[in-house]
Amino acid sequence: MNTPHSPIPFIAPTGAHLAMTESLESTAPSPSETRIEVVETCTRMAVHADRREWALLRDLFADQVLLDYTSLNGGDPVRLTPQEIVDAWSAALGGYDATQHLIANHLVQIDGDRAVCTASFQATHRLATSHGAPLWTLGGDYRWELARTGGRWLITTVVMTATWGDGNKDLPAQAVGVRTIEAPGDGNVETVRTFLRLLEEKDIDSWIELWADDADHYYPFGTEMFPSHLKGKQAIYDNWKGVPEQFDSLRFPLHETWADRGSDTIIARFDSDNVMKGGDQKYENTYVCIFKFNAEGKICEYREYFDPIVTGVTYRLAEVSYHDNRD
Repeated sequence: MNTPHSPIPFIAPTGAHLAMTESLESTAPSPSETRIEVVETCTRMAVHADRREWALLRDLFADQVLLDYTSLNGGDPVRLTPQEIVDAWSAALGGYDATQHLIANHLVQIDGDRAVCTASFQATHRLATSHGAPLWTLGGDYRWELARTGGRWLITTVVMTATWGDGNKDLPAQAVGVRTIEAPGDGNVETVRTFLRLLEEKDIDSWIELWADDADHYYPFGTEMFPSHLKGKQAIYDNWKGVPEQFDSLRFPLHETWADRGSDTIIARFDSDNVMKGGDQKYENTYVCIFKFNAEGKICEYREYFDPIVTGVTYRLAEVSYHDNRD
């Protein structure tokens, strides 16, 4: 019925209209479901960083993210891309033996497709060192801002407010462990970090693009288990393309780099902390590698030094026995 107070005619809903309305209501997330999605996104930032799951971490962020860690580091907030965040955090966290970020006391505010989440945190960092205690713990609060895009909540802002710390405050500098003859921001040093990160992500197709077309790749200690010399980008790709699939996970903590810009050479010391396929065996070794770069910043020569005995035994390419010569 139309009345003077109801200028729009009333139309009784049809069965189809009711069904469509019920369907939309059933698929729209409830406030509690939305809160859970926001909390999980923020918690995953800590979990993926601790597990060094850099590709999963990168997917949590919007195209541009405002990072504010000024309470700890000073300076000004910065706006970074997801890849720039991953590059920075993998360099900062990758040198630790382990980290654990515990997040609790989440409070969430939802406003349409925008959300704010705050939480308390306690971050423990461990690194065995000959100087000082092996632990540094930091506590405080996080504040995230998120936007819902394509049905997913993505982080647009991270503000970390440190309120207390305990333990070895020199540990972060030791974990980064970057020693450079030239400036630490040298582009070739960043390429070495990217080299290791892409191996961890098993992205050989992107990894091979770091190499020059005519690059030389050497295994000086490879004995007969590995080719002593690979010539050219294609040969290097053919040698490496199947390697990641032999592992459930790959991790290469970078401990030290020495950079000589005058000769475009980087020397890097890093470890392998890898889980073999099936999860019943680990491959742990120490590497010292020499990278040489051409004028375009591509790797033109690479020499990989490692313990071949560890490699041979782990890959079942060699059997080793030791004789007791003390008698």
